[in-house]
Amino acid sequence: MNETKDRAAEESPRYSIWSVNAEWIAAYFVAFEALGIVGAAYIVWFHTTQQTSDTLHETITAIIMGVTAVGAGAAFVSFLSVGIARQIMPLAAFMEYKLKQMKMRRERELAEARAEARAEARAEARAEARAEARAEVREWNDRRLAAEARGEKFDEPPPTLE
Repeated sequence: MNETKDRAAEESPRYSIWSVNAEWIAAYFVAFEALGIVGAAYIVWFHTTQQTSDTLHETITAIIMGVTAVGAGAAFVSFLSVGIARQIMPLAAFMEYKLKQMKMRRERELAEARAEARAEARAEARAEARAEARAEVREWNDRRLAAEARGEKFDEPPPTLE
């Protein structure tokens, strides 16, 4: 048990009573200060602009109580928001990784489909070219045989296979 605590403390030092991770302490304090300043300004504005029959002492007490509550709330909300951000960032990185994998797979499948289509087109073109060449040779041979049957001299060269 103590080994686990010691190892956890060595891996990621923590600060404050809420055990904020050292890597996230700056983000925590920025969130805390932003929430605290805005909240305190609102409390002061609210208590000073309201038309009440409160005395100065009661107004100052209300402001102090309000700012205390805002400070506690800001600490909790900033701790919560930084904690959520810490959990969302690895999730976002995982999702980005998966999306890149999907994109790469889709591009690979597309490339394979294109290569297959090119190979089929080449095979069809070759077959068509062979058929045309055979037809030319057949026509030449028919002309040669017809000339031979008529007893004529046939001096036409055979078609070239290019």
